[in-house]
Amino acid sequence: MGVYECCYNSKPLRSNGWIIIYYKSVVKQNTWESHRHRVEIWVLNLGDKELKKITVSDIRKVINELYYSKNYAKDTLRKLKDTVSLILDYAFEIGAVEVNVAKSVKIPKQASKRKRPPLTPNQFNTVLNNRFLKPFGPYALFLVLTGCRPSEPLALTTDDLLFEERLIRINKTVVYLRGNEPQIEYKLKTDINEKYVPMVDLLYEVLLTYKGHKGYIFGDENGELLTRRQVVHRWRQYQNDCQMFGTRYNCRHTFSLLCKRADIDPLLHKLYMGHSSVATSYDIYTQLDLSDIQEGVPKLNDYLNQTYLKSK
Repeated sequence: MGVYECCYNSKPLRSNGWIIIYYKSVVKQNTWESHRHRVEIWVLNLGDKELKKITVSDIRKVINELYYSKNYAKDTLRKLKDTVSLILDYAFEIGAVEVNVAKSVKIPKQASKRKRPPLTPNQFNTVLNNRFLKPFGPYALFLVLTGCRPSEPLALTTDDLLFEERLIRINKTVVYLRGNEPQIEYKLKTDINEKYVPMVDLLYEVLLTYKGHKGYIFGDENGELLTRRQVVHRWRQYQNDCQMFGTRYNCRHTFSLLCKRADIDPLLHKLYMGHSSVATSYDIYTQLDLSDIQEGVPKLNDYLNQTYLKSK
C-alpha cells in the first residue's frame, strides 16, 4: 500500500488510516499540502502498526532516531511531535485510541534550535547589484527590502503597487495544490486580511519597470502564476547567475535586521513582517493608518542611503 493510500475502513485500524481520519477530513487543503511530509514520516515509520497499539516508546523512538541519525533541529522535531499529537487527539475523540501517547514524549534536550540567519553583507550587496536581472533579480530584491514571505510577492499585480504612497499592498498569497499547481488564496499566514510594506527608493526604481505589466508581476512569460517547480528552477538559476546562495527566507530575515538597524518602530516592524504576534496585538495594529505606516519608508531610505549608496 502506498504512503498516501488509506485503510480507514479496515479492521483493525492501522496508522496509515490517519491521513483520512485527520488531515483529509479536518485541515484545509493547503495545510495538508504543506504538512504532508510530516504525515509521511509517521506513516513510513508506524503505518503498518495498529493505531491503538502505538506506545510512548514508539513515538519516542522515531523522534530520537530523527535527531541522532539525521540531526533534525528542535523546531522540526517539535512540529513532527505536534502533528502526531494532533492526529492522536482526534483519534481519541472518535474512540479509535484510549489515550494520546504522544503528549508525554519529550524532545531531546540537546537538540538545537536552527535559526535562519540574514544574508551576509556580500550576499546583500549582490542582491542589490543584481536587482534588474530578470527573471528573479527583482524578486530577490523585493524579499530583501520588504520582508515578505516568499509566496506573497508571487501573487502581486500592479494594482497592489501604490507608487504615490510608496507602499505595497499584500492581501493574497500563492498556495500549491497537488504539490505543484499554484492557486491564489486571499488570506495571509497569520489570519490578517492585508498588510502594507514599504516601497523604498531602490525597490521603487525597479518596480517602476513593471508599470503596465499584465498579469502577475513575478509570473511566467504570459503573466500567469508560477508553478512550484518554476519557482525552484528560477531561484536556482538566480543563485547560479549571481553566485548568491542565500535562501529566500534568508532574504526575509535580512529585512527584519534592516528594520532593527534602521530604528523602525517595533510596532511597524512587526506589521511589515506580518508576524504571528500581529494576531495578539490586532486591536493596536488597526489603529495605524496609511500615514503611520508610511513613516517607515523615509527611515529605511535614510539607512540604505547611509550604508549601501554611500559606499558607491
